[in-house]
Amino acid sequence: MKQFERRLVSGIMIAGMTVMMLPAAGVQAAQAGTEAAAYRSAAAAARVTDFFGEREHAELTYEEMEAAYYHYDPTEFMEGLDELLLLAGEEENGQAVIDQYEALKDEYTEAITLVYIASNASQRDVTDSQWAAEYMYVNGTVTQMSDEFCITVRDALQQPGGEALADYMGEDLAAEFAEYEEMTQEQFAYSEEQSALVLEYHTRQSQAAYLTVLVNGEEMNQTELTDAYLAGDLDDIAFLAAASELEKAQNEYLGEIYLELVELRKDLAELMGYDNYGDLMYESYGRDYTQESIQEFADAVKESLVEPYIGLQRLIDPMAACLNQAYPYQEVFDIMVEYLPEISTELEESFQYLLRNELYDLEYSETKTTGAYTAPLMEYGAAYIYM
Repeated sequence: MKQFERRLVSGIMIAGMTVMMLPAAGVQAAQAGTEAAAYRSAAAAARVTDFFGEREHAELTYEEMEAAYYHYDPTEFMEGLDELLLLAGEEENGQAVIDQYEALKDEYTEAITLVYIASNASQRDVTDSQWAAEYMYVNGTVTQMSDEFCITVRDALQQPGGEALADYMGEDLAAEFAEYEEMTQEQFAYSEEQSALVLEYHTRQSQAAYLTVLVNGEEMNQTELTDAYLAGDLDDIAFLAAASELEKAQNEYLGEIYLELVELRKDLAELMGYDNYGDLMYESYGRDYTQESIQEFADAVKESLVEPYIGLQRLIDPMAACLNQAYPYQEVFDIMVEYLPEISTELEESFQYLLRNELYDLEYSETKTTGAYTAPLMEYGAAYIYM
């Protein structure tokens, strides 16, 4: 499985799970603007950076993006693939082939953005069967689109009109397309089964929070157990014993689906030509460094930073009020606004964009899945933070 295939196929099969290193988002635009101005007057000089270049970002809130969601029909995209292959049959159509290729990429970008929006909605409310069904549909549809796209481009590059396209995309990408092997029906089936299992696991995660254990004659869930301990109604021994029992019950409730998912992903990785699922996922992230490089970095951290880190920890009072206070995320964002300019003006600009458009979901809800991720919304040049 080569890099382009990873981006189009592997990423799709875990849509909504892939973590992208993009800035966080936050509070109301008016509030953020006013408080940012106040902080700016006291902040140190900004660090002007130019790392990323210009990129367009839609000035839409996430609510508006989700409201624009529609049930995708791939018919025109598939017809466009036929047109690309037809154009590639004639050498004089070189520019038309390039234009059609770009148009199909744009259409695909719109479709994969819909996958992430549907995934976000299904994870925000695991009881919403309509969003769950929509996610399954659009995720499966886009997986098929990506496969057909790679097959068609691979074949088009072998035609007379494909030479111009090969020059346009560059030698490396053209080689990746040339090596592409279409997905088998078995791979499609595994992909769909994985998506269904992930949705079921998310539902069970939400339900597991309400499992209970008997403590002093009273049934308590995780929240109630923690509240009783903080209130002094349970001592350390009683709390730890009950928490351990509850954790065991939660693991048993989730374990069957989890183990099934592990086995399925091991089989999927083998079908995709990888030694294990970790290798498959690693390549899907599109990183420009190897796993060996990561290990070298980890070894260097252990050798060079452990001792000073322990020394720093000894200087910290673990009972200090500031370390035991829960801050509303709005206050955290306000603090970030103060210091981000000192790190990078581009980072601050990205952050302010996400603040203005409220591209986040940080509120507690009984229907939300656990965990956190950032979902790319490529059609809008944006990202969405979920916690």
